[in-house]
Formats: sequence, C-alpha cells, structure tokens
Amino acid sequence: MFSDQGYTVSKKTTLSDLERKKAQRLRLMTELYDMVDGFDAQPVEMAQLAVRLELDTSDPEDLLDVLKIVHYLRGEGLLIASGPSGETMRLTLTHKGVCEVEESRSRPALPTEHFPPLDTIEAMLSERASSKNNGTAKAGRLTALAESDRLEVLRITRSLQEWTSQLALDEEQRAEYSADIRTIEAQLDSPHPKKVLIRVALESIKCIAEKANGIPGSVGSIVSSGIASTIDRFVARF
Repeated sequence: MFSDQGYTVSKKTTLSDLERKKAQRLRLMTELYDMVDGFDAQPVEMAQLAVRLELDTSDPEDLLDVLKIVHYLRGEGLLIASGPSGETMRLTLTHKGVCEVEESRSRPALPTEHFPPLDTIEAMLSERASSKNNGTAKAGRLTALAESDRLEVLRITRSLQEWTSQLALDEEQRAEYSADIRTIEAQLDSPHPKKVLIRVALESIKCIAEKANGIPGSVGSIVSSGIASTIDRFVARF
C-alpha cells in the first residue's frame, strides 16, 4: 500500500476507497513529474518510481496496487507504459499528464479533470500495517498459480493471439496488445509466475479490445465482446 510519509493526517479525516484511489493516482503522477522535472519524453522504470512511493514491488499486494493505478492513468492518456508489467515497466508522462499535474499544483485547492484537490491528498491514509498482518495468506492467493490455471491461461493466450487480426486495432493499440501477451507468456515460462501480473495483463487486453470493437455487428465487434466475456469469466475466479 502507498505510504503516508510526508503527509499531514487529521485525526478526524477518513477517506472512502474511491477518494483514496484518486489520491494515490495523484501521488504517483506528482512523484513521476518530479523525477523527470516535468519532461514528457523521459521514461522512468517502475522500480525507481516504487522507491519514491515507498512500495515493495516484490510484495504482490503493493505490485497490484501500483499496476491498477498505472492501468487507469494509461487509459486516461496521462502516461505511457511500455515493456512487461513489473519492476522493469517504463513509465513516461504524456503532455496531457504534465499539464494536469501543473494545473493541480497551480490551483491546489481545486480538483482537476482526473484528480481531487492537491491539498486533500495531505489527508491520505495508509493501511499498510494492517494489510501486512495478513500478508502471508494474501500473498499466497495473489501469487500461487495452479497447474489447471496455467493451462487455462495458456489456452486463453493462444486464442487472444488468433483473434488479434480480427480486431480493428491501430498501431499503438496493437503494440500494447502484443506487449500484454508477452507479459503473460513470460509469467507462464517463469518458475514462480505472478498471478497479479497475468490478471492485470488480461484486464488490459480486455480494455484494448473494448476500445477497438469497431462497428456494431461487425466481426471486430463480435470478437471484442468474446474477448471481454472470456476474460471476465476467467478473472472472476482467478
């Protein structure tokens, strides 16, 4: 979980899960902005950013937290994520992302399109200690990959590769789709595969397919719906 070090927390302040997510997204964006001094063409490795955010990417819970945030920010066009999901993933601010961070900092009492007022994230709370108490059991659920699950992921991955040509993907979407496939394949080949990385990659593929579903009733639209339902059914029990 994200640390609250450096933030002033009021004893009366409580944040809903949604508010906390928004605060964490802004925290990541501001840290990334500071690391590149607002330059929108300089990539940063996830491992470097994790140090600034006081995250342990070897902890499945921490890794899942940050990957969910990156997935959202990428979908909103605020950053670019390249390479396999994990410590070596490279994050680059987009011009839109730079502008929103600067807007947030120039008017800290006001919200931006995607983020709450910067002043309010000073109330961001951390649940790290309590979550760590249950870390062993939870980590097992997040990392253990049964052989039946491995075979099912392999089957789904092959289907996703076959369906690629039937989706109306532009060049960027095709590259991102292929990168997610490679992430899954790398985890299947690993002696210690991480379920969290497979799940995030599958959800990313679903998102890409839904954005490129083409004309209603077309082959692309039907394939996109098939991908979404296949992934939803599997992730629901994964």
